[in-house]
Amino acid sequence: MGRHLAAQLVTRGAKVYATARRPESINIYGVEVLPLDITDPDAIADAAPSPRPWRGTAEAPS
Repeated sequence: MGRHLAAQLVTRGAKVYATARRPESINIYGVEVLPLDITDPDAIADAAPSPRPWRGTAEAPS
């Protein structure tokens, strides 16, 4: 996701997460930054939240 889109989502009230191998390289106000090296399985496990039950509703497309 691009920086501009992330910034726009934040200004519209969305909770935005960004990941990067070098988290200090992300400087978008309001974005929660998580360190993530996608070549490191342990880093992936650390960044992924535990599964949570779905609380919303889903409808089949008509």
